[in-house]
Amino acid sequence: QHVLSKASWKVKPFVPLTMIAESTFLTGPLIVIGVVFGSLSAAVIMQDAELATQATSQWERTLQGIFIAFGAGLYEETLFRLVLITLIHFIFHDLLSLKHKTAVIIAIILSSVAFALHHDEVYTPGVGLDFRRCLFFTLAGAYFGVLFLARGFGIAVGVHLMYDLLAIVIMPGIQESQT
Repeated sequence: QHVLSKASWKVKPFVPLTMIAESTFLTGPLIVIGVVFGSLSAAVIMQDAELATQATSQWERTLQGIFIAFGAGLYEETLFRLVLITLIHFIFHDLLSLKHKTAVIIAIILSSVAFALHHDEVYTPGVGLDFRRCLFFTLAGAYFGVLFLARGFGIAVGVHLMYDLLAIVIMPGIQESQT
């Protein structure tokens, strides 16, 4: 779209800095959801955190955690918000002729449930579904969906990235330094 519109490729330094600040600020409600559901800990992100702890040094664990946070934030927001919300909205609004608002609500709900079920830590074989974690990821997915629609893809990715950095890198680092 940028190429087709022949828009300038100039990046104003203030814009990325503002987006980082906004993403950091908008991570607050997600932290509250995590605290309420007991999900703001390395335990919830254990699958990703385990990959980071396989590294031999603290520096390698931190670096791997940063890469996981960037990758998960970008990949999951692309898949569940950019692609899935857009596709579900298209199906319900354009093909099935539902009202825009109804299609948006359906798209957010369905993409949020898919986002929750995508995370391995919500289900343990032989134990079943962890409803608390499933609810956390569903609410987080809904929050990301609302951010995506209200503030755009970049902010949704930024908030996801900031939360994952907190859960995968910062919190485990604090816990490790206290032991």
